[in-house]
Amino acid sequence: MREISLEKVFCNVPWYEVHINADGSYHTCGAQPNKISGTPAAQIFNISNMPISEYINHPKTCGVRNNKLNGIPELLCEQCYHEEDNGNYSKRQRELLKSVIFTGNNFIKSFNESPIAKHISYTKAHQGKTNIMPISYHVSLGNECNSACKMCDVYASSKIASIKKKEGTYAGPVKINWTNDNNAWLDFLTTLSQTKNLRAIHIIGGEPFIMPRFVELVDYLIANNLTNIYFGVTTNGTVYNKLLLKKLSKFSHLDLGISIEAVSNLNDKIRVGSIKIEKIIENIRKIILYRSDNFFITLRTVPSILSIPEYDTMLDFSLDVNIPIMSNMLSHPSYLRIENLPVDKKKELYQKFTNWLSNFDKKYNIEVINNFNDRDPNEILHATRKEAVSILNSLK
Repeated sequence: MREISLEKVFCNVPWYEVHINADGSYHTCGAQPNKISGTPAAQIFNISNMPISEYINHPKTCGVRNNKLNGIPELLCEQCYHEEDNGNYSKRQRELLKSVIFTGNNFIKSFNESPIAKHISYTKAHQGKTNIMPISYHVSLGNECNSACKMCDVYASSKIASIKKKEGTYAGPVKINWTNDNNAWLDFLTTLSQTKNLRAIHIIGGEPFIMPRFVELVDYLIANNLTNIYFGVTTNGTVYNKLLLKKLSKFSHLDLGISIEAVSNLNDKIRVGSIKIEKIIENIRKIILYRSDNFFITLRTVPSILSIPEYDTMLDFSLDVNIPIMSNMLSHPSYLRIENLPVDKKKELYQKFTNWLSNFDKKYNIEVINNFNDRDPNEILHATRKEAVSILNSLK
């Protein structure tokens, strides 16, 4: 049974962040599996029908905060628990650092002295409510996508929706996009411009680089002097847009996450329908030219049964191009989890990655540390080693 403690469960996301799915439904956190889209609740808890100010203090959201404060783990948070069990950084841990909260021996002290402490006191005294507006937004601008990844679903890929509709296994719309509701879109932009101390916006899809609203959002933020923020974008690397990259360079902190699973044609088999991996690698090498002290690039992988046989070459590629890997260990669909490999295959791969790590340690001989910025290319040796250890833990 999982150990239940405040350190293992507490997360600041329900205070600071709002996530919006492709259909406009609200979600507690972008790291959670999307299990609300397509349900009746998705119509109720939706930016088209409920303003953000009402959602953040709805009894449903208040209950989530109370669970965090009472050390009650939630099934929807399994992704973070799964990553932490494998020795990898989770979104929960990254978000805690933004509130100057450290896991480990310093948790209680940092928790009590954190800037969020006064807001936690308010929440405890007001049945889970918060006295602050969100300062971070994790938003899907729709499901329009040019890929049909094996680990994805209709709510993040119009291509998958189209395939399943032809098969007769899906009856919903092919394109799902809340931004087509002009009133909801304008309300969203207005909320951003009126948010005091806006800190972060992370855009996902679908594939943002093929969405007109993404360019419109970037232009809006620049025109309204909302560039002094963390701006994150997750892309599949299939589109190289020189003008857009120049615009993105204007943000004080840009984090461009490029999603790939392998550097061979295995990537084409996992991320079905996108351009060939050779072209994606060519795009990555061109995008690197825009990297600066405020323009970070990461490789976003989802280690799974499908990709693990060649994952050592991903680690090598990361070192070669000097781009850190920030993985999200696959937890859904569960049958693609690494732990579901046959035992003999796990033993074979465990030995393979043990040898890889041994050679890495001999070559670089770095001091092993746990706390570092895994987006920083200057920390790539620590990030790569941690990634290898995480893979070994998953194979255990």
